[in-house]
Amino acid sequence: MNDEITKVPQYKWSKIIKSLDDNKCAICNSTTKLNSHHIKERHEYPELSDVLENGITLCYNCHYAIHGGSFNPIGGANNSLSIEQNTISNLVNEYQENRIIFTCESEILNTYKSKATQLGYTSLNAFIKDAVNEKIERS
Repeated sequence: MNDEITKVPQYKWSKIIKSLDDNKCAICNSTTKLNSHHIKERHEYPELSDVLENGITLCYNCHYAIHGGSFNPIGGANNSLSIEQNTISNLVNEYQENRIIFTCESEILNTYKSKATQLGYTSLNAFIKDAVNEKIERS
């Protein structure tokens, strides 16, 4: 995980995780039966239970697979995948290492969302990623 952490009240954690992932499974892009998964499990790391960097959105089937069940994604872009538990765990860990949590005031967030929509972006994350990459390329 990043050196910086973002804690939120536990009752808000699940909803925020799903929002950060654009209400899609981070593995198969499904938008149904979504779960917020603690990457480092709550019973082993209770101090991370309210940390946003320790969360990922998974559909029911991907969540089941990461806990040892068979992988059978509900749908989305990768719905023909056949993945074993250790592979899905590696995908989740890679996702966690590359995730950036961006926090700001609601007014600023709404301005960014509006700009992203005006420019044809389907997600705020894609807009921010492109803006950061463009800034890096110019420097």
